[in-house]
Amino acid sequence: MVNNILTDIRIQHGRQLIEGIDSLNLSLKAALWLYDSSIDKWRLILSFPMLHQRGTRYFYKTVQSLLLKFPERIISLQDISIIDYNETFITLLKGAIKIGPGPATARFTNSFINGIRVDDALVYRML
Repeated sequence: MVNNILTDIRIQHGRQLIEGIDSLNLSLKAALWLYDSSIDKWRLILSFPMLHQRGTRYFYKTVQSLLLKFPERIISLQDISIIDYNETFITLLKGAIKIGPGPATARFTNSFINGIRVDDALVYRML
């Protein structure tokens, strides 16, 4: 059971961050809030196919520059994980879910998706 609530404002700021990333044409292929019950924390997962070409540091710096433009600090860099689009977790999810880009989201609670236990997740994009 998820004790830590994903608030509407965090969902909205996550969407705005994704829009900012899209405006930079960075080819974001997967984006979701994922609850990690082991640490009782939500993580915003961002996945790029070009991660190894440009390097993780490039993407974290770019995301940080976008976060600094927000008037409120609802999401911090510590809330974000940037991973490769070919990570096993993303590969399994994209085999089961196709969403976006766009305003639609999908919510999964207490689910198994392609054998992966998902306590709670809100998916913005999975291409």
